[in-house]
Amino acid sequence: MKDLLQSIWKKQIKAEYDKGNICSESHLQAEIFHHLRCNDKFCQTYRIFVEPREPHIHQKMGIIPDMVIIRESKIVAAIELKYVPNAYAKFKKDIRSLLNLYNLRGSEQTFSLKTNPKNGNWSDERFTIAEDALLVYGIITKSLSAAITNPESIWLAEPSIKNAETVNYLQLVGSINKGSESEFY
Repeated sequence: MKDLLQSIWKKQIKAEYDKGNICSESHLQAEIFHHLRCNDKFCQTYRIFVEPREPHIHQKMGIIPDMVIIRESKIVAAIELKYVPNAYAKFKKDIRSLLNLYNLRGSEQTFSLKTNPKNGNWSDERFTIAEDALLVYGIITKSLSAAITNPESIWLAEPSIKNAETVNYLQLVGSINKGSESEFY
């Protein structure tokens, strides 16, 4: 999954950004969702939920993640995106929230992600967080933003994390230099 997300970010997202076609965080989210759903191999194994507003996720994370990816009954990835190409991103709350979810791996905490189509309520089907859950933070921001100058430090220095050395994370960066070509890595 990491390789696929990195490939989408470096190729398709960069290309769309460089054409001026990404105009908001929601648009960035839609692009990533589209490219994941167009990958047959990905769709054979995983399911994506966009902005699941399940109350337990909101309470435990403090935010509603942009995307949650499941495999069978496990949450295997949580994705948070930030789109501020003309400013410096505020990122600490997003990272802290992803790490709060990560800290629940291996616990008995369960989450509803599906809705019951007969009544619109949350389904009784429950999901837990996989031990090796991937935390993904995709950010498009100014090149000197603290969020992208030293990615390891923003993940591993967060005091709320348990066993920081075991964090399975992926930081996707779109670095915007005024007057220069964007860099996506």
